[in-house]
Amino acid sequence: MIGWQRKSLMMSVTVIIISYFNDPKVAEITPKMISSYKAKRYGSGLKPATINRELSMLSKAFNLDTGLRATAQSIVGDFDAVPLKCVLWMLKNNLVHVI
Repeated sequence: MIGWQRKSLMMSVTVIIISYFNDPKVAEITPKMISSYKAKRYGSGLKPATINRELSMLSKAFNLDTGLRATAQSIVGDFDAVPLKCVLWMLKNNLVHVI
C-alpha cells in the first residue's frame, strides 16, 4: 500500500471509530462497547478483513494511550487518559511509533 493510500485508509477508519464511540477518552472504552461496535459493523455487511483493520487501529490506540499515560505520569505525576481522536490523529500522522 502506497503512503497516501495508507493515510487515506487511516483517516476513514479514524472518522468511523470516532463517530461510533462519540470521541471518549481511550480509557473510557469498555470491552462491551467494542463488542457492540463489532456487531454493528458485521451487521452492516462489511467483510471481516475491513473490521479487523478497524479493530487493529483501535488496538494501536490502546497501546499508545498506555505508553502516553506512563510517560506523562513519570513527568507530571498525574495524567488523565488522552482523547481517542488525539491518539488516532497521532497514529495517522506518524507522530508516534507503536511496537
